[in-house]
Amino acid sequence: NLQTKEYEGDNRKITVMVNLKCWRRKPSKPEFAGMVPYFKKVTISFTKLAEYLFYGCTVRPALLEEGKTTGDYFVGQQCFFVDIDGTHNVLKSRDICKEYGIDANLIYPTFHYKPSNPRHRIVFIAPEIIRDAMLRDRIQNKLIEIFRADPSSRDRVRQFAGGEMLFYVDERARLDVNQLLGTDFEEDGEQLVA
Repeated sequence: NLQTKEYEGDNRKITVMVNLKCWRRKPSKPEFAGMVPYFKKVTISFTKLAEYLFYGCTVRPALLEEGKTTGDYFVGQQCFFVDIDGTHNVLKSRDICKEYGIDANLIYPTFHYKPSNPRHRIVFIAPEIIRDAMLRDRIQNKLIEIFRADPSSRDRVRQFAGGEMLFYVDERARLDVNQLLGTDFEEDGEQLVA
């Protein structure tokens, strides 16, 4: 039985929305829709996030105003999920991370993963909650671009199903937004995150 006890640790805490129903398959569209009212905002350890995903819980990375369900009510996001729908394997995803100087926290197979169709998900955790919606969109779009990922993860209220195993785990990694956005940061002349 999974718990949502608040994490009182150091700056490695993570804030996301979680639905605690555990799945052993990808939920259908109506099942995803039925989860929306039951997401709970949690501030947890990395280990707890990995546990939720391992046991098949569904995560919505974006935080919204209380009681709201659309991206217009975005208030922040700390975790960024990228769906790789078979365009390349996990080793290639790790190579892309190295090429761009960014560190993934988790890589796990989706419920539709097969060796012949290596669908997987990559999770990046920012060092703090990104509260600017446009910056959130730039980060998400850049991750989609560099990984040639599923563009549906652009949606601010996208839900991501867990899985049944973890391929890669690094609890200490944090997404360096300035490194990720690179030239975008230089052109803007502003500091993106403190």
